[in-house]
Amino acid sequence: MNRLLSFFIVFSFAGVVLAQEPTTDAKLHYLRVNLSPKLEQYKASGNENVDALPHLDVGASIYLGKRFTPNIYAEVGLQKIDYSSRFQITTYSVVGEELKAFDKQLYPTFSSVQMALLLGYENRFSEKWSVYGTTGINFFVSRTLDREGSQFYDEMANNDETGYQESIAVYTYSNDLEGGNILMRADLGLYRQVSKTLFLDMSIMAKSSFTPINEFEIEYTSNSNATVQRARLETRGSSVSLNLGVKYRINKY
Repeated sequence: MNRLLSFFIVFSFAGVVLAQEPTTDAKLHYLRVNLSPKLEQYKASGNENVDALPHLDVGASIYLGKRFTPNIYAEVGLQKIDYSSRFQITTYSVVGEELKAFDKQLYPTFSSVQMALLLGYENRFSEKWSVYGTTGINFFVSRTLDREGSQFYDEMANNDETGYQESIAVYTYSNDLEGGNILMRADLGLYRQVSKTLFLDMSIMAKSSFTPINEFEIEYTSNSNATVQRARLETRGSSVSLNLGVKYRINKY
């Protein structure tokens, strides 16, 4: 969370500085910054007893916008987004009791900075409110693995109905960055004007890639089954975000 806050402060300041265009021909029209709680989803394969679970994470972003008409605009932005995975393992006792494990763990996979290139349309429908929509792409400027090598976890698998527990050993390994580098995105949002230059910004953003951007593998054994079980988890960056922030008007169109 400290890294996220640092990114938010540094790039907000950088955006204000960059927005001071020296010529009127190329002037930018606004700056906006957002914090973005996002619902992230990995996909599990190779084992029907391993399920990927959705979970909430947080990102931060800054955008500079230029209008071509009162309604049509383009934006360039930077986003700080971290990726992590949560999954659940189902095992069985010797008498067939279903046991659940590992669903409380959050497995960090990689951190990233992404650049966004967007084209949008805004329509004011009242004195204070306007609606907007954007489409475009995000591509990775940097990606850094949060976990390398293997990690070992030893916890109890539980049956909540009977209270029965037994130990399960889980190994995670082969956390790799895959070839996917571009994510398609679409945003739908609202602006609420607060003053002549300041607007509240609220939007929903959906993103996904056509190819995997990260994958890792797991192995596990339990007291009732010493045979090594395996699964693979991957993400194409599919997520839904709630963006909350402000837009600051730099120049009138």
